[in-house]
Amino acid sequence: LGVKDVTTMVSNLTGMNSEEALSLGQVVYSKTQGNAQFCKLFLESLYTEGLLSFSVKEHKWIYDIEKVREGTNDASNVLVAAKIDRLGANVQDILKFASCLGFVFELEHLRVVLVSEYETFTGKKTLPGTKLAPSQISATQYDDVLHQLMGKAVNDGIIVNGKRFGTFTFSHDKIFEAVYSSLPTGLERKQLHVRIGRLLLEAFPKNDVVSFLAVDHLNQGSASITASLERLQLAQRNLSLAQLAIDKFSSFDRARDFITAGLSLFPGDDLWTIDYDLALKMHTIGAQVSVVGESPEVFVDRGILNSKTFADKVPLYMTLMSFYGWQNRHEEAVDVGLTVLRTLGEKMPRKAGKAHVAWEFVLAKRALGNRTDEQILAMPQVKDSRK
Repeated sequence: LGVKDVTTMVSNLTGMNSEEALSLGQVVYSKTQGNAQFCKLFLESLYTEGLLSFSVKEHKWIYDIEKVREGTNDASNVLVAAKIDRLGANVQDILKFASCLGFVFELEHLRVVLVSEYETFTGKKTLPGTKLAPSQISATQYDDVLHQLMGKAVNDGIIVNGKRFGTFTFSHDKIFEAVYSSLPTGLERKQLHVRIGRLLLEAFPKNDVVSFLAVDHLNQGSASITASLERLQLAQRNLSLAQLAIDKFSSFDRARDFITAGLSLFPGDDLWTIDYDLALKMHTIGAQVSVVGESPEVFVDRGILNSKTFADKVPLYMTLMSFYGWQNRHEEAVDVGLTVLRTLGEKMPRKAGKAHVAWEFVLAKRALGNRTDEQILAMPQVKDSRK
């Protein structure tokens, strides 16, 4: 909603005329960014804190705009916390797990995580909304229970139904942040993300979209993964998903995120020592996907510095030349090309004049002699594999 829409909402809810509601409407908009559900919640918080009241004497709603401005710095957060608190322990616990899954979440994923993690997280042996342990209720039955509990949160404006059945979205980023911030912090939260990632991979092994989500969780909690082999396996997963993001979804941003996350698992250039081929592939793909919207130079520089052979460096050089060309940085593209040629033993001046071109033509003509086209095509191929 815009400022005018919010002012109209304030006027309709309080009976104020548009002029009386204008100042309050502007403050409400600035605090809620025009989210309709949150506007109503915010006005409720003003009433609760006595910043908006009904004057029996004047028979209308009144407010002091300066006091409203001064007293609402934390009002929205207080209101959100109070609103969530009224949902009850069961729904609150579920929402905590939902927030860990993300701003948008699916009921099926939530159920998988709850069944496995609820007792560990809360110390309660029965699932929220039931008096049954996980082993005593089927997935379908518990999905029905979760739908009912989620309905309470929907009715209170905490979450909204998504476009697909069984998908939900937090109604506002402040609400999402309030719920997510109630989770344990530090190492405990990172470990929870890792367990969620592993649960999703196990439960949905052939679902590409869930694989993206699962590895995102593993990356979020990667600081809690200390075993070198597990960190290496996570780097390999990130590479696989980067390739999948490119090949199946043409999502270069997601591919770059996975490459960056995978490389961050190993400080400095450690990965080159541990698994050279993996490091080379990640830097090469990282450079290629960074051509769109970013710069491949960081990936190229690290890749060229650590590559063992010239052949390993060629794709990186080619990517950098293409990037400079698309950026109209033609002089830099030529410099890269000349560097490659010098490495191959081919000397070429930075700027070739007519005399140089003529001399090269004479040399080429002399090398070919009087051979026919058929004889030229029948000549043996170049033995230098680099060329």
